[in-house]
Amino acid sequence: MVLFRKLALTSLLLISIFHFSEAQRFYETQWTSDGITYTGLLIYYDDDDATMRIKYTYNDDYKVAEFKCYGEFYDAGGHYGYLLNGKDAKIVYGPTTTGYSADNFYFEKGLSDYQAPTHIDDNGLLSDNPKEKEIKVDYWKELSTEVFTPQYVKNYFEPEEPLYRTLIAYNQGFTTNSSTYNHKITHLSYGNDQWFVTMATNQRYNSQSWKTGTVFPKDEISRGWDDDQYITSVAYGKEGWAVTMSGGTSYTTQLWRTRENFPNEEIKKGWEDDYDITELTYGNGVWALVMSKGSGYSSQEWSTREEFPSDVIKENWDEGKRITHLTYGEDRWAVVMAKDTGFGKQIWKTRTEFPDDEIKEGWDEGLDIT
Repeated sequence: MVLFRKLALTSLLLISIFHFSEAQRFYETQWTSDGITYTGLLIYYDDDDATMRIKYTYNDDYKVAEFKCYGEFYDAGGHYGYLLNGKDAKIVYGPTTTGYSADNFYFEKGLSDYQAPTHIDDNGLLSDNPKEKEIKVDYWKELSTEVFTPQYVKNYFEPEEPLYRTLIAYNQGFTTNSSTYNHKITHLSYGNDQWFVTMATNQRYNSQSWKTGTVFPKDEISRGWDDDQYITSVAYGKEGWAVTMSGGTSYTTQLWRTRENFPNEEIKKGWEDDYDITELTYGNGVWALVMSKGSGYSSQEWSTREEFPSDVIKENWDEGKRITHLTYGEDRWAVVMAKDTGFGKQIWKTRTEFPDDEIKEGWDEGLDIT
């Protein structure tokens, strides 16, 4: 970590596509094999980006398996069709004494033709006579996001998983404490004597409040924690701090620190105690750090650079990590990246003027400002 000169960039745009963007489709299927009924939820974005979770009961144990799916052209003995090829299965809930063989689904036409496919697992697909191993599924149907109630989603995802709350947020009719999901603050920023706020509907938060103060609003934060709200945004501008707190997050406990120097020791201590960085910003000569338990992130890391950290971002993208925080202060850029963020495709843009056109282009491609 080294101090460097200030970079002459005044605007940064970070755009990501969530694994559950509105461009995605959701499917449910069910079949029975050897007396066991399997029900699958497919989250499909494209042929190279799809995930399926399977729920079933084996020896009185409730279990959930997960695997990636890849769509491909397939020759089934001279009959050409579409194969949804499952790979790299693992048990994500329940006893792991027995493994799980990834499932494959063969469609005579295509994924969206709503014709019930035949099912065959990897073991059957590799057998001498795969045709004998095929099973017609009971049904294959596309889902509306209205089905994503907490009761439904909990069949496949644990509440502390980021994708649990994201799926529920896509159900616009779901309410908590008689408060429907509406526009919520997702990000605050200040620059060039202007405040910038990003708000969105259909977010995971069920309530929200904000606090401001010339000093970091520690008393207001404590009261927010008492009301089961956690910090989801921190910014500094116009000689004051602005902190957004939200209910309905996956966080279970939280801490914050303010330091004049970059808080590398505080981050290290937080990681040792199983916290993750969930907010990081700089203002008025102070770094503000927020760390939380229950974020769902894994393999988190941070880096500081004099120049915009494009090389660091590229290296981490290649490892499957995504940007969760990117800020500038004390003559350096600071970037935080992690796995299991819920983001799929992600891009960044830097501009000297506000990036209106780049935002519109991102929206047209199904991406959101993060």
